[in-house]
Amino acid sequence: MCVISLLRQLGKDAKPVEPAIARALSDDDNGVRLSALGCYEELLNVMSEKEKVERLPAFLLALRDQDEGIRNNAAVALWHYSGYGPQVVPALVQRLHDPDLDVRLQASKALAHIDVQAATQAGIVPIAIQILKEPNDQVAYQAAQLLGEMGKETELAVPALIASVHGTNGLVASWAARSLGNFPSQADIIVPVLLKALHDTNGIISRWGPADALKAIGPAAAAKAGIK
Repeated sequence: MCVISLLRQLGKDAKPVEPAIARALSDDDNGVRLSALGCYEELLNVMSEKEKVERLPAFLLALRDQDEGIRNNAAVALWHYSGYGPQVVPALVQRLHDPDLDVRLQASKALAHIDVQAATQAGIVPIAIQILKEPNDQVAYQAAQLLGEMGKETELAVPALIASVHGTNGLVASWAARSLGNFPSQADIIVPVLLKALHDTNGIISRWGPADALKAIGPAAAAKAGIK
Protein backbone atom coordinates (compact mmCIF):
# COMPACT_ATOMS: atom_id res chain seq x y z
CA MET A 1 0.00 0.00 0.00
CA CYS A 2 1.45 3.40 -0.99
CA VAL A 3 2.01 6.19 1.52
CA ILE A 4 -0.82 8.27 0.04
CA SER A 5 -3.26 5.41 0.61
CA LEU A 6 -2.22 5.31 4.25
CA LEU A 7 -2.67 9.07 4.53
CA ARG A 8 -6.15 8.76 3.08
CA GLN A 9 -7.13 6.62 6.05
CA LEU A 10 -6.29 9.55 8.33
CA GLY A 11 -9.04 11.68 6.82
CA LYS A 12 -8.97 15.25 8.14
CA ASP A 13 -6.00 14.39 10.36
CA ALA A 14 -3.83 14.30 7.24
CA LYS A 15 -4.11 18.10 6.95
CA PRO A 16 -0.51 18.80 8.18
CA VAL A 17 0.90 16.84 5.23
CA GLU A 18 -1.57 18.13 2.63
CA PRO A 19 1.22 19.72 0.54
CA ALA A 20 2.74 16.27 0.04
CA ILE A 21 -0.65 14.92 -1.01
CA ALA A 22 -1.00 17.82 -3.45
CA ARG A 23 2.31 16.91 -5.07
CA ALA A 24 0.99 13.38 -5.57
CA LEU A 25 -1.81 14.79 -7.74
CA SER A 26 0.70 15.03 -10.58
CA ASP A 27 2.34 11.65 -10.00
CA ASP A 28 2.92 9.42 -13.03
CA ASP A 29 1.18 6.50 -11.33
CA ASN A 30 -2.61 6.38 -11.74
CA GLY A 31 -3.08 4.63 -8.41
CA VAL A 32 -1.16 7.32 -6.55
CA ARG A 33 -3.17 10.11 -8.20
CA LEU A 34 -6.40 8.26 -7.47
CA SER A 35 -5.53 7.90 -3.78
CA ALA A 36 -4.39 11.52 -3.55
CA LEU A 37 -7.69 12.75 -4.97
CA GLY A 38 -9.56 10.51 -2.55
CA CYS A 39 -7.84 12.26 0.36
CA TYR A 40 -9.53 15.53 -0.54
CA GLU A 41 -13.01 14.24 0.10
CA GLU A 42 -12.22 14.89 3.78
CA LEU A 43 -9.39 17.40 3.52
CA LEU A 44 -11.39 20.03 1.63
CA ASN A 45 -13.63 20.37 4.67
CA VAL A 46 -10.74 21.72 6.73
CA MET A 47 -8.82 23.68 4.08
CA SER A 48 -8.85 27.46 3.82
CA GLU A 49 -10.32 29.21 0.79
CA LYS A 50 -6.82 30.17 -0.32
CA GLU A 51 -5.72 26.54 -0.17
CA LYS A 52 -8.80 25.39 -2.04
CA VAL A 53 -8.18 27.92 -4.82
CA GLU A 54 -4.60 26.70 -5.15
CA ARG A 55 -5.75 23.10 -5.65
CA LEU A 56 -8.61 23.84 -8.06
CA PRO A 57 -6.52 23.69 -11.29
CA ALA A 58 -5.29 20.20 -10.35
CA PHE A 59 -8.85 18.97 -9.79
CA LEU A 60 -10.04 20.44 -13.09
CA LEU A 61 -7.14 18.76 -14.87
CA ALA A 62 -7.94 15.43 -13.18
CA LEU A 63 -11.53 15.73 -14.39
CA ARG A 64 -10.16 15.23 -17.93
CA ASP A 65 -7.93 12.26 -17.04
CA GLN A 66 -8.10 9.07 -19.10
CA ASP A 67 -8.72 7.02 -15.95
CA GLU A 68 -12.41 6.94 -14.98
CA GLY A 69 -11.59 6.51 -11.29
CA ILE A 70 -9.54 9.68 -11.31
CA ARG A 71 -12.31 11.57 -13.11
CA ASN A 72 -14.79 10.26 -10.55
CA ASN A 73 -12.70 11.37 -7.56
CA ALA A 74 -12.09 14.76 -9.16
CA ALA A 75 -15.84 15.28 -9.54
CA VAL A 76 -16.32 14.38 -5.87
CA ALA A 77 -13.65 16.93 -4.89
CA LEU A 78 -15.32 19.65 -6.97
CA TRP A 79 -18.49 19.23 -4.92
CA HIS A 80 -16.74 21.49 -2.39
CA TYR A 81 -16.45 24.42 -4.80
CA SER A 82 -19.94 25.90 -4.55
CA GLY A 83 -18.60 29.45 -4.76
CA TYR A 84 -16.63 28.88 -7.95
CA GLY A 85 -19.33 28.31 -10.55
CA PRO A 86 -17.71 30.09 -13.51
CA GLN A 87 -14.55 28.00 -13.20
CA VAL A 88 -16.17 24.69 -12.31
CA VAL A 89 -19.58 24.48 -14.00
CA PRO A 90 -18.35 24.20 -17.64
CA ALA A 91 -15.95 21.39 -16.71
CA LEU A 92 -18.68 19.45 -14.90
CA VAL A 93 -21.16 19.94 -17.75
CA GLN A 94 -18.67 18.23 -20.09
CA ARG A 95 -18.61 15.21 -17.78
CA LEU A 96 -22.40 14.79 -17.80
CA HIS A 97 -21.94 12.62 -20.86
CA ASP A 98 -18.88 10.77 -19.61
CA PRO A 99 -18.68 7.16 -20.83
CA ASP A 100 -18.49 6.03 -17.19
CA LEU A 101 -21.78 5.90 -15.28
CA ASP A 102 -20.26 6.76 -11.89
CA VAL A 103 -18.52 9.82 -13.31
CA ARG A 104 -21.79 11.04 -14.82
CA LEU A 105 -23.50 10.63 -11.46
CA GLN A 106 -20.79 12.38 -9.45
CA ALA A 107 -20.60 15.22 -11.96
CA SER A 108 -24.39 15.59 -11.78
CA LYS A 109 -24.35 15.71 -7.99
CA ALA A 110 -21.50 18.22 -7.90
CA LEU A 111 -23.13 20.44 -10.51
CA ALA A 112 -26.48 20.41 -8.72
CA HIS A 113 -24.78 21.39 -5.47
CA ILE A 114 -22.75 24.20 -7.04
CA ASP A 115 -25.45 25.75 -9.24
CA VAL A 116 -28.87 24.10 -9.43
CA GLN A 117 -30.04 26.48 -12.16
CA ALA A 118 -27.04 25.67 -14.32
CA ALA A 119 -27.58 21.99 -13.58
CA THR A 120 -31.18 22.18 -14.76
CA GLN A 121 -30.22 24.06 -17.92
CA ALA A 122 -27.55 21.42 -18.63
CA GLY A 123 -30.22 18.70 -18.62
CA ILE A 124 -29.38 16.99 -15.34
CA VAL A 125 -32.92 15.79 -14.67
CA PRO A 126 -33.12 13.60 -17.82
CA ILE A 127 -29.60 12.34 -17.09
CA ALA A 128 -30.55 11.45 -13.51
CA ILE A 129 -33.67 9.68 -14.78
CA GLN A 130 -31.52 7.63 -17.14
CA ILE A 131 -29.21 6.68 -14.27
CA LEU A 132 -32.26 5.86 -12.13
CA LYS A 133 -33.08 3.03 -14.54
CA GLU A 134 -29.65 1.40 -14.18
CA PRO A 135 -29.60 -2.13 -12.70
CA ASN A 136 -26.81 -1.12 -10.30
CA ASP A 137 -28.84 -0.09 -7.26
CA GLN A 138 -25.86 1.53 -5.54
CA VAL A 139 -25.81 4.08 -8.36
CA ALA A 140 -29.54 4.23 -9.12
CA TYR A 141 -30.61 5.09 -5.57
CA GLN A 142 -28.30 8.11 -5.63
CA ALA A 143 -30.02 9.31 -8.79
CA ALA A 144 -33.37 9.04 -6.98
CA GLN A 145 -31.93 11.01 -4.09
CA LEU A 146 -30.58 13.67 -6.46
CA LEU A 147 -33.94 14.12 -8.21
CA GLY A 148 -35.55 14.74 -4.84
CA GLU A 149 -32.89 17.16 -3.68
CA MET A 150 -33.22 19.19 -6.86
CA GLY A 151 -37.01 19.20 -6.92
CA LYS A 152 -36.95 20.41 -10.52
CA GLU A 153 -38.80 19.54 -13.74
CA THR A 154 -41.71 17.97 -11.93
CA GLU A 155 -43.34 16.70 -15.12
CA LEU A 156 -40.30 14.51 -15.78
CA ALA A 157 -39.06 13.68 -12.30
CA VAL A 158 -42.31 12.63 -10.61
CA PRO A 159 -43.38 9.94 -13.15
CA ALA A 160 -39.84 8.54 -13.14
CA LEU A 161 -39.75 8.34 -9.35
CA ILE A 162 -43.21 6.76 -9.21
CA ALA A 163 -42.07 4.13 -11.71
CA SER A 164 -39.11 3.36 -9.45
CA VAL A 165 -41.39 3.07 -6.42
CA HIS A 166 -43.22 0.37 -8.36
CA GLY A 167 -39.95 -1.35 -9.23
CA THR A 168 -38.49 -4.48 -7.72
CA ASN A 169 -35.37 -3.05 -6.12
CA GLY A 170 -36.04 -2.16 -2.50
CA LEU A 171 -33.21 0.34 -2.06
CA VAL A 172 -34.09 2.32 -5.17
CA ALA A 173 -37.83 2.12 -4.48
CA SER A 174 -37.38 3.37 -0.91
CA TRP A 175 -35.30 6.36 -1.97
CA ALA A 176 -37.64 7.12 -4.85
CA ALA A 177 -40.55 7.18 -2.40
CA ARG A 178 -38.62 9.48 -0.07
CA SER A 179 -37.75 11.83 -2.91
CA LEU A 180 -41.40 12.18 -3.92
CA GLY A 181 -41.88 14.11 -0.70
CA ASN A 182 -40.02 17.02 -2.30
CA PHE A 183 -42.80 17.53 -4.85
CA PRO A 184 -45.75 18.65 -2.69
CA SER A 185 -47.42 20.40 -5.62
CA GLN A 186 -48.17 16.91 -6.99
CA ALA A 187 -49.67 15.63 -3.74
CA ASP A 188 -52.89 14.44 -5.41
CA ILE A 189 -50.85 12.06 -7.56
CA ILE A 190 -48.11 11.22 -5.10
CA VAL A 191 -49.97 10.57 -1.84
CA PRO A 192 -51.94 7.51 -3.09
CA VAL A 193 -48.68 6.01 -4.38
CA LEU A 194 -46.98 6.62 -1.03
CA LEU A 195 -49.89 5.22 0.97
CA LYS A 196 -49.81 2.05 -1.07
CA ALA A 197 -46.03 1.81 -0.68
CA LEU A 198 -46.30 2.36 3.05
CA HIS A 199 -48.45 -0.75 3.35
CA ASP A 200 -46.46 -2.79 0.85
CA THR A 201 -47.06 -6.43 1.68
CA ASN A 202 -44.18 -7.71 -0.42
CA GLY A 203 -41.61 -6.19 1.89
CA ILE A 204 -39.76 -4.51 -0.99
CA ILE A 205 -39.95 -0.89 0.20
CA SER A 206 -38.59 0.18 3.58
CA ARG A 207 -41.25 2.01 5.59
CA TRP A 208 -39.06 5.06 6.22
CA GLY A 209 -39.15 6.08 2.55
CA PRO A 210 -42.88 6.68 2.09
CA ALA A 211 -43.33 7.71 5.73
CA ASP A 212 -40.74 10.48 5.48
CA ALA A 213 -42.22 11.61 2.17
CA LEU A 214 -45.74 11.84 3.55
CA LYS A 215 -44.51 13.92 6.49
CA ALA A 216 -42.59 16.18 4.11
CA ILE A 217 -45.67 16.77 1.96
CA GLY A 218 -47.61 17.99 4.97
CA PRO A 219 -49.74 17.16 8.03
CA ALA A 220 -52.79 16.22 5.96
CA ALA A 221 -50.84 13.63 3.98
CA ALA A 222 -49.25 12.24 7.14
CA ALA A 223 -52.63 12.04 8.87
CA LYS A 224 -54.02 9.87 6.07
CA ALA A 225 -51.33 7.32 6.91
CA GLY A 226 -51.73 7.70 10.67
CA ILE A 227 -48.25 9.22 10.98
CA LYS A 228 -47.57 11.88 13.57
